[in-house]
Amino acid sequence: MTIIVAGGSGFIGRALIKKLLDERHTVILLTRDPSGVRQTHPDLRVEPWDAKTVGSWQEVVNGADSI
Repeated sequence: MTIIVAGGSGFIGRALIKKLLDERHTVILLTRDPSGVRQTHPDLRVEPWDAKTVGSWQEVVNGADSI
């Protein structure tokens, strides 16, 4: 399953992402600051997102099973 997480760089988001990745889901993190995200798992995909600007994040949202 492909799951998108917005706001996943905080305490709860990091735990959620780890659990989802451990369960072998494809996880995409939408974040305003991709350079500030500590890459804690090699399979985590990070996409820049500000909820205002059209960007590559739109393509991943269209293919997601869950957001």
